[in-house]
Amino acid sequence: MRFRFPLHMVIALICIAAPCQQLPKPAPFPLQMETRIPFAPTAFPSEGHTYLFYEMHLTNFMPSSVSLDRIEVINPDLPAQPIAVFEGQRLQSMTVLLTSGKPAVPLQVAGGQTVIVFMSIEFDGTAKVPERLAHRVVASGLAAEGAIVETHHTPLQVLGPPVEGPSWIADDAPDSDPDNHHRRGVHVLNGQPVIDERYAIDWQRVQNGATSSGDPTNKNSYFSYGKPVLAVADARVIATRDGLPENIPGHGNAFHPAIPITLDTIPGNFITLDLGHGQYAYG
Repeated sequence: MRFRFPLHMVIALICIAAPCQQLPKPAPFPLQMETRIPFAPTAFPSEGHTYLFYEMHLTNFMPSSVSLDRIEVINPDLPAQPIAVFEGQRLQSMTVLLTSGKPAVPLQVAGGQTVIVFMSIEFDGTAKVPERLAHRVVASGLAAEGAIVETHHTPLQVLGPPVEGPSWIADDAPDSDPDNHHRRGVHVLNGQPVIDERYAIDWQRVQNGATSSGDPTNKNSYFSYGKPVLAVADARVIATRDGLPENIPGHGNAFHPAIPITLDTIPGNFITLDLGHGQYAYG
């Protein structure tokens, strides 16, 4: 008489009759995280170091949320040792939710959600900046590699100060501080996200540790107001605008623009200088 056993019972009987190896576990499903860098960075020197500023857009294509654990920046030609590793509090300070622009606290990326990571890589003055960067994103213990981007090494114009006299500070200069409204000001232009103020600086004059004296809503209270602005290099003026009403100074919810802010009016009154070689100064 023949007996028919289900397949799983046959395997169990074989293992009882003779020692057998444990069946291999299936490999975990790969992390479904799109990693995209819309802007290739240009290396720029400052005070004995070289910096790369760029942004990484991460979109979770999985139905459930994942925890963003770590981002490693890698030289594809020397992948063994990461150039930089961002994790913990530092990574959290660099990451914002695309929908709100607010920090992703905790570092959870929901299904279908996008976050922007504001990357800042610092190299010692003697270190060679790689021609390309690759990235490894680790979330909920799973890793995704990719987002290879070239780095530009265009010689940059040496600029002079746009103001004269002592006691000026470069406020909100290019950095990854969470409160830097220039670096983190993302707009959509021609269907693409852009940051037109990535390298912007607010120049403020300080006296006794303060930038103003008197009524903070009066522009004349600020020590920098009405001071001359200088051309930062020999250049050709290619665009100007004047005549828009000046705003009343204010921050956050206290700021009320003199006219509605649109893509046309947001630059305010300005002057644009063509420095040559595809470089411009704007103020």
